[in-house]
Amino acid sequence: MSTAKDVLDFKGHDLWTIDANSTVHEATQLMEDRGIGALPVSEGGSPLAGVLSERTARAPRYCAGCPLT
Repeated sequence: MSTAKDVLDFKGHDLWTIDANSTVHEATQLMEDRGIGALPVSEGGSPLAGVLSERTARAPRYCAGCPLT
């Protein structure tokens, strides 16, 4: 059975984050560029304000007008 460490060893240990004031388009572009499906979100010095997934970010209610590539 694989562990979280096994996944990190395979995918790498880089951590990409986004600021809470970033646009949904910026977030989805970063996820696409980096080949990741979710981003930790930071806000006001907080190390983790939440997590934004690609699925949630691409929902029509959040992404009106975003290019869906």
